[in-house]
Amino acid sequence: MVRANYRPISLCQTNYKIVASMLVNRLKKANSRLISEEQMAFIPGRSISEHCLLAQEIFHKFKVSKNKKGMIAIKLDMEQAYDSMGWATLHQILKWYGFPSQFSNLLLECVTDVRFSIIVNGNYSKWVKTHSGFRQGCPLSPYLFILCSQLLSNFVEQ
Repeated sequence: MVRANYRPISLCQTNYKIVASMLVNRLKKANSRLISEEQMAFIPGRSISEHCLLAQEIFHKFKVSKNKKGMIAIKLDMEQAYDSMGWATLHQILKWYGFPSQFSNLLLECVTDVRFSIIVNGNYSKWVKTHSGFRQGCPLSPYLFILCSQLLSNFVEQ
């Protein structure tokens, strides 16, 4: 199996979960103001199912339209972006949005310098240090990824 198919799943300690939950609650309040209307996932009061319906309508329009010029659809592999998001980028995003440095530093401490040990046949492996990417299962990851992906949305919009 290819190494790229393995993704760390977060099995965090209770202390971390409490801190992460507090940070997530603060991010939830800020994200609805900071993230554009087009982003639907993980924003309170927004539903991603609206985008599914919109995509179906757009592709139906492509199918039945006689005007084939000027129509384009782009599908992005966000899974790869999620797994390889750089922490320097996250740091710059937090600065760009104007988050207080104390809040940003606490957030960064939660996602950077993470290390894992893998149990194989009852034996622990050596510690594996991560260098990028958001952990699946960490409550902070989706909210931080949305903040970072807003840059792409801004670029596409321009």
